[in-house]
Amino acid sequence: MDSFKAGDIIESGSSIKSKNGKYELVFQDDGNFVLYEVSHKRPLWSSNTTSSYRKASKGLLQDDGNLRLFDDDNGEVWSSHTGGRGDASTVLTVQDDGNVRLMSGENQLWATNTAQKEPEKPANPEVGAKDRLTAGEELTKDQRRSSPSGEYTLIMQADNNLVLYKKDKGPIWARGKTAGNSAEKLVFRGDGELELLTWSGAQKWVTGTAGRGNSDSFFAVRDDGNMVISTDGQIVWSSKTGPELPEAKRDRLKGGQRLLAGEALTSPNGRFTLTFQNDGNFVLYEGSEPRWASGGHSYGQGGGWLLLTTDGNMTSFEDDQSSQWSSRTRYRRTGGDCELIIQDNGAAVLKLDGVTTWAVNGGSATTYEPRDFSPVTSGDKISPGQYLAAGQSITSNNGDMIATLDENGQFVVRYTKTGDSIIVSTNPRKETATKLTVGYNDDVILWGENGTKIWQASNNIDKYAMHYDDDDRERFFSRERNGGLILSNNGKLRLYGSGWPNDLIWTSGRSFAGFSGKRISQLKPGEILVIGQNLLSDNGDHELSLLPSGNLRIRNTRFNTSVYYFTNDDTRLTDAHYLEFGQDHVLEVRGETNGMIWRSSNRKYEPPQRREGDRHDSGSRRIDPPRFILDNRASAYINAVDYQYRADYNAWRITDLESCLNPVKPTSFGDTLRPNFTMKPEHILTSNSGEYMAKFNNKGEFALICNTDNSHGSARRGDIMWRAKGAASSNSVWVTGDGNLCVGDEEKQKVKWQSETAGSGTEPRLVVQDDGNMCLYAGGKCAWHSNTAGGWRRDYDY
Repeated sequence: MDSFKAGDIIESGSSIKSKNGKYELVFQDDGNFVLYEVSHKRPLWSSNTTSSYRKASKGLLQDDGNLRLFDDDNGEVWSSHTGGRGDASTVLTVQDDGNVRLMSGENQLWATNTAQKEPEKPANPEVGAKDRLTAGEELTKDQRRSSPSGEYTLIMQADNNLVLYKKDKGPIWARGKTAGNSAEKLVFRGDGELELLTWSGAQKWVTGTAGRGNSDSFFAVRDDGNMVISTDGQIVWSSKTGPELPEAKRDRLKGGQRLLAGEALTSPNGRFTLTFQNDGNFVLYEGSEPRWASGGHSYGQGGGWLLLTTDGNMTSFEDDQSSQWSSRTRYRRTGGDCELIIQDNGAAVLKLDGVTTWAVNGGSATTYEPRDFSPVTSGDKISPGQYLAAGQSITSNNGDMIATLDENGQFVVRYTKTGDSIIVSTNPRKETATKLTVGYNDDVILWGENGTKIWQASNNIDKYAMHYDDDDRERFFSRERNGGLILSNNGKLRLYGSGWPNDLIWTSGRSFAGFSGKRISQLKPGEILVIGQNLLSDNGDHELSLLPSGNLRIRNTRFNTSVYYFTNDDTRLTDAHYLEFGQDHVLEVRGETNGMIWRSSNRKYEPPQRREGDRHDSGSRRIDPPRFILDNRASAYINAVDYQYRADYNAWRITDLESCLNPVKPTSFGDTLRPNFTMKPEHILTSNSGEYMAKFNNKGEFALICNTDNSHGSARRGDIMWRAKGAASSNSVWVTGDGNLCVGDEEKQKVKWQSETAGSGTEPRLVVQDDGNMCLYAGGKCAWHSNTAGGWRRDYDY
């Protein structure tokens, strides 16, 4: 087969050959479209479409004369840019001289410009003129080119190094001795590229001049010490190993063009230059003073180039083709009208289809609404270059979750079995949303009418924390690494970067706990518990649920007994929707419109005081992950993590309620009474050792009682050590939020005794301690105590 015709689909692995069989154009499995000289398997031209996340997978020769290569998402990755210039007679052929031509009738639309000249066979092993290489010629080991006077000589050495020597001085320039496979030969291509190739044909080094040459271009070693590439009488590249050569000034770079190392754009008034330096830095100068720099840095041998692609992105490359810096301004799947301009006022601006998408030094960029993204069709993912239209959805892998752009202009995740939902975006002005896009710059944007940006996801990832859920960790690591927005089985949305190593960029933060079919034994960061769901203890005896009032209920499943934790005093509240354990390790009760009703007052981690000589072993200490748990004693608590100190700790807790829920056991509140809980006559507080307890006596007095015969003080088992004097016939003990301990009748709001410590501090709590003292702590300090430490009776003091 010697041609592709209009309408042909070019599949991976297909090829066409010249009639004499010397040249072959192959669409390789790696996505590259390559022209080879068959006898030596020598590449003469390639489409350079082998990107790890955007490689070509198929091609099409359209009947309008355009030759296009597409990726798996039908995004264009390369084009001949000849659309509208051809017709149904368009044909792509490989000629016997090695040139590939796109023809419509007698008109040439495009060509690789790789026609190979048959060199004369000289007596020595070198070919052509001794100072140059013409299109298709090469230098292999021990071959050389010298300047006409013989002062300078370029040698492809047997040690795989390409070296330029000056007579009586030695080497002044070299390429080839970098990491990787060894260099084997130097080839000058017909498109103007000079490349140093390895034994496999891979590029070791290139000048970056692809597209700046034709079949009459040549590479030469000059008497002034410079090596140059010349096209139509113009020098398009220089090694800069001799005097500075004249360079034509220009103020702009068009899409598809390059700036080589040392080249610059100059403002029309000559005052400002935008230079791509030999060190890989892209710098804007006013005279000799730098005004802006990209910060790029070459780690190789210098050189390289800056490429402006027609999709609107700028990327700097080293001469080994590794990328160093990007403007991250790719806003199109296909090519558009793109140019970089340096203006008389010193501003450098990048324009795509007339819109300024990037600017420095006084320029102003605006938002570019993607115009050629493709719609999502199905699946659990929106890939870069795709959009979700109003009313459209993506579905999780298990089918339980749907993410939709709804009629209210919000991006919403819904659980299909119950209809419960999580609002992901914000739209305070209730604008009409038209689409949600996932861009090539790791962005998720919700668009309104007339191209207004309603909402954008911003990077919210703590690099030191783990954000993968168990049920989708394996799915992520087994899928193709090409980025995008993915809906997980638990309802969480994750945006992965499109470049290696596909870092997690953003998550929606919230996910449904237990909706992947699992029993809910804990809430992990970002998970929510909705009305009707229960958080269960490991033994199944206790469950925690959220009520429409926003309060929390803990129920004993065996005895059907309940206690309540009151998050608010508003008895009219009925729209609480879910309990969320946030990425900040704080609990929140939220309403149906995401409004916050209550938030836990977490304590901060207090690292232990280290003494001189203590060993620091936090690096080896195992820490439990952050989570909200209901344990087997009916304690609900937050296990938070301080990543700075590599430590986990209880940040907030509803204390042990097992005794309150189990009628066959003493109704112990544990050792602590906190605000929002009221102690009644059927309840007791007990020290951890069990030797001391606080309860109501038979007179209705709140008293601290000894429960051991081994007290160090005067108290013995059954003795009252302290009592709230003057508070007989009471039925309630409570701690107020401002740090006051009260005894009396809470329902009638009658206080008979109080510690008089209101305003003493935050996070107050009453604790019966193992030393026999009962203390009221507030603000981390003891604000009041019973003065019974050691087991001494102080009852007579009151």
